[in-house]
Amino acid sequence: MVNGGQVQLVAAQNFPTVGTNLVFSVTGRTITFSWPGSCLGFTLPSNSINIGVSADWFNINDSTAVTNIRLPVARNGNVFYRLYTQ
Repeated sequence: MVNGGQVQLVAAQNFPTVGTNLVFSVTGRTITFSWPGSCLGFTLPSNSINIGVSADWFNINDSTAVTNIRLPVARNGNVFYRLYTQ
């Protein structure tokens, strides 16, 4: 929002004011993601098609109920992940 020549950031409801870390480790063909307990309820979506197209992102099942999750490593191509709250 522009106010008198200045840019003003207006945070949406439930938007964290401090960033968090999405940590990962790979063992064999499994990738494990983890994030702080203070971020319980956040969603972990994934995209292997086009990160610029919002319809190509899908939520990892049950990611809002945990603070870590194990997934198989993709065999071909790139897969992107992000962590957010609504």
